[in-house]
Amino acid sequence: MKRFISKKVAIVGGAAALIVAMSGAAYAYFTATGSGTGTAQVGYATNWKITSTPGSGTLYPDASIGGANQESVGFSVTNEGKGDQNLPALYVLVANSDGSPWSYQPNPNEPACTSADFSVGGAPVGTPYEITSGGGIGTYTPGQTANGSVSVEMIDNAANQDNCQGLSVPLYFSTNPALSIDAHPSPAAVAVGSNVSITTDAFQNYNENSNGSEAFTFNNTYLSFVSAGDGVCTASTSGVNTTETCTMTDMAHSIKSDSFTFKALQAGSTTVNVVISITGSGSATTTFTVNAS
Repeated sequence: MKRFISKKVAIVGGAAALIVAMSGAAYAYFTATGSGTGTAQVGYATNWKITSTPGSGTLYPDASIGGANQESVGFSVTNEGKGDQNLPALYVLVANSDGSPWSYQPNPNEPACTSADFSVGGAPVGTPYEITSGGGIGTYTPGQTANGSVSVEMIDNAANQDNCQGLSVPLYFSTNPALSIDAHPSPAAVAVGSNVSITTDAFQNYNENSNGSEAFTFNNTYLSFVSAGDGVCTASTSGVNTTETCTMTDMAHSIKSDSFTFKALQAGSTTVNVVISITGSGSATTTFTVNAS
């Protein structure tokens, strides 16, 4: 006997068969590449905050560095940034609040009191003391403060130092290397017609390949320039004042010494001003006196 299936039933059955068939099917797919961009903002370093306290004790001239009359000056360094910051070194010297050379001369008839009258941290007079370990040196978290101290000493320079009496000697703290110089004649007193050797010492911490110059300004009725141990020198004169400028190479060592020769032309005492400039380091100024008889 024939069975008859209605259209309605046949459609439903076909749909079910289609679903079953599709459930076992495999799909094809494509591969491709792509890219995108994004940013993360990095902040800037923040200047260190450096403060100090007045020294304890009273200074009197010591015969040499390491004497008994020393003051201890305390200081603190604070990381005011929002991230860790590293401080590899700190430099301390006798200078004005902007780091420029300091001098005090209330009595114009006596030598000025300058950084050349003082030693900081046992460093040569007039030069910066470099701190590379201890308080303030290292990596510090935001808001962290470290404390340290440095000694100050007045050194007898065999000259009148009355203009230094009663002073509060200014100290300058810096995280950057500071250029300073010292210049001294040998001998300090010479006979007219004799030569005097001038030695300059530049103190700094920069690339050894840096070039620079040393300029001497002097009264040409008292002195004449003879020669430079290194460098090429040219002179410019205005009245009785002559400036001898010597271009130098390989200037930047921890201590760079150079020798120059002058001749005493007449009896008396005269002052020579010296300016040393080093590329990348700035410049520094000092003076010395030549006595001829």
